[in-house]
Amino acid sequence: MENKLIYQTPPANWNEALPIGNGKLGAMLFGNGDTDRIQLNEDSIWSSGPKERVNVLAKENYKVVRKLLAEKKYPEAEKMAAKTLFPTYPHMAHYQTGGDVWIKYENKNNNEKIVLDDMGIPRTAIETKYDTYQRSLNIEEGIWNTSYTINQKKRAIEAFCSYEKNAIFYTIAGEKESCEIRYTRKENRRGLASSYISSVDVVDHKIIAKGHNGDFQSGIEFCVVIEVSCKNGTLTNNGGSIFVTDATEILLVITIETSFRNAQPELKCLENITNSHGNSFATMKKKHVKRMRELMNRTTAAFSTGNYTDIPTDIRQEMFRENEDGGFYELYFNYGKYLSICSSFGDSLPSTLQGIWNQDFSPAWGSRYTLNINTELNYSFVEKVGLHECLLPLLEHLKRMQPHGRTVATKMYGLNGMVAHHNTDIWGDCAPQDHNLQATIWPLGSAWLALFIWISYQHTREKQVLVDYYSILKENAVFMASFVFQNEKGYYEIGPSVSPENKFLYENSSFSLNNTAQVNVQIVYDLFKSFIEVAKIVNKDHDLVAQVSAILADMQPLVIDGKVQEWSDSAKTSEPGHRHISQLYPLFPGIFFDEQVEDKQNQLALKKTLEERVAFGSGGTGWSTALIALYWERLTNKEKSVAAISTLLKEHTYTNLLDKHPPFQIEGNFGGALAILQLFVQDYSEGVLLFPDNLISKVGQVHHFYSKHGVKVSFAWQEAHLTWLRIESDCAAKICVKYQEGAHQIEKTVTLTWSEAEKQFCYNA
Repeated sequence: MENKLIYQTPPANWNEALPIGNGKLGAMLFGNGDTDRIQLNEDSIWSSGPKERVNVLAKENYKVVRKLLAEKKYPEAEKMAAKTLFPTYPHMAHYQTGGDVWIKYENKNNNEKIVLDDMGIPRTAIETKYDTYQRSLNIEEGIWNTSYTINQKKRAIEAFCSYEKNAIFYTIAGEKESCEIRYTRKENRRGLASSYISSVDVVDHKIIAKGHNGDFQSGIEFCVVIEVSCKNGTLTNNGGSIFVTDATEILLVITIETSFRNAQPELKCLENITNSHGNSFATMKKKHVKRMRELMNRTTAAFSTGNYTDIPTDIRQEMFRENEDGGFYELYFNYGKYLSICSSFGDSLPSTLQGIWNQDFSPAWGSRYTLNINTELNYSFVEKVGLHECLLPLLEHLKRMQPHGRTVATKMYGLNGMVAHHNTDIWGDCAPQDHNLQATIWPLGSAWLALFIWISYQHTREKQVLVDYYSILKENAVFMASFVFQNEKGYYEIGPSVSPENKFLYENSSFSLNNTAQVNVQIVYDLFKSFIEVAKIVNKDHDLVAQVSAILADMQPLVIDGKVQEWSDSAKTSEPGHRHISQLYPLFPGIFFDEQVEDKQNQLALKKTLEERVAFGSGGTGWSTALIALYWERLTNKEKSVAAISTLLKEHTYTNLLDKHPPFQIEGNFGGALAILQLFVQDYSEGVLLFPDNLISKVGQVHHFYSKHGVKVSFAWQEAHLTWLRIESDCAAKICVKYQEGAHQIEKTVTLTWSEAEKQFCYNA
């Protein structure tokens, strides 16, 4: 299993550090030999409390805007929308760093040199000379290691983030180690003196830092505690620092808590620390590794074509640019699973634009939850690899959004149900975000997220999921059943809205707001179909089922004019190479569009649409490149899908394998991981489709692909031939398995034998 990132040089910056996390608590680890840095995050440290931002003028004006759009009076419509539909305040809360732990070592051979800082000002810096150096991240075990020698003195560092104790365990071993340990929460760029902390105290060899974001009535109070202990040395408290002298081992236990979950964050932090006492580092590590291995190995894929595991990852990435190897794809796929487990698990918050890792106080796009593709990509593959626990934070956040979504539906639109726009935050804010016509007025956010309720049930067959989250699916259906309207042709459309972040041309000008973006109809189509399926299973709301079924019969069909039109009135895009290709939603991640996608004429139109967008430059960001790969896979074009994934790994990936938007955004990692998996196996309407004849590896195997048909698929291939196949199921339900092999993609249907004793289907070539 490709499971390790290795480097022989220390990181030059944050984008070269390595991530650990447990869903709630995370860190970027550096491993520098002079002044080392542990950059901390906790998923509930956000900038402020909840805000009331709904513009009540919208209720009386959104239908006026809709009418103006229908009359193609776009300038008037956009002016009125800007006055009446935009929120009263353009920004919700944003995600922030948890600060930094600094470890200043006493080294005897460091040299000073003059460097230019990020503002171009000369300053003195320490140049550390290493005799040897190596750092690594074992993603199967969730263990970070760094070891190096300076002036023939060896130092070994190891760290992990415990889910059980909600604490980072960080140990330093060496010979007579002496260092200063301190904590800051400040702007680290030279010349910026801003600091965002209320107090830092040292008590009983614990650094206790406290702060508060936002107002004291509704903001977020937080506490960071760093406990320091050592063997064969001494500890001295000095102001806000702890000094260690002549120790053979130093242990840091780091935890963060906030008032979002605990009324008294400091007491909870101290409880976490106390609960860690009596457990050795080795004992805690053993428990952590056992948990990580179980999660990481639920789905495995092996398609390495050579022995590259001892080659440093940054060098290997350079080699990959010249000569691709299947093992690098395998490593990237496994890294996607690792990042999911570390950034979204159990009772954590969902994964933001940066997962859980963010060093800024004002990060790009607020490092929030962007709902017009990014958050959906974050969760696009977790059920496929058996990580249902990683989806739970998103489903629970929908509950947090629900009351706010009801308020927005009532105050902004005068309708029942719930609605959210293209962003949300820690509080579940559902009002429009920003004053940006290309993105702001897009009321499909919670409708798209609600589809994960049905997706989860498809993969797990757990009816409790439907019971727990049914009201969310229903309330989104209630809102949309009232919000859709019939155009002059009698088809239901959605507006005012946008095709996410794109513009169209009309009379030599470009506009965003419209009633005709096809992706909106496609999402609502999936919403209504999912709701009908779920309502039948739970046997509820027959009248609402009848209502949405009637609307479905007259939904605007896919508009094709040689290619799939982005707007149903065949408007032309002002940016033909736009990163969003929203009209290809039926290809991915559309749920109920199998028949349309499998239609040959539609396939040609979808293919032409994709080719044209790519030809004009779409794919300029990591996540859009991953999307292009997923689109090509649904069209079973292996060559172009592999080419897109290759581009993602070569051009849109930092040396620490995090996705380069730029800056870092994590959804490219998750979309890329799914794209790699689907090079070998995909779901389709009736079953699964296997691809033993692929371009990555002539020999390989996949264990436990979790299909949307409620089964687990395992298989192996050699020289483009399927060698064995197992499908695990709770019953002998029928499932169709097809596979393509050979240069002409010969499609074959597999005959399976049911084994009642083993509860699985079997096939042997």
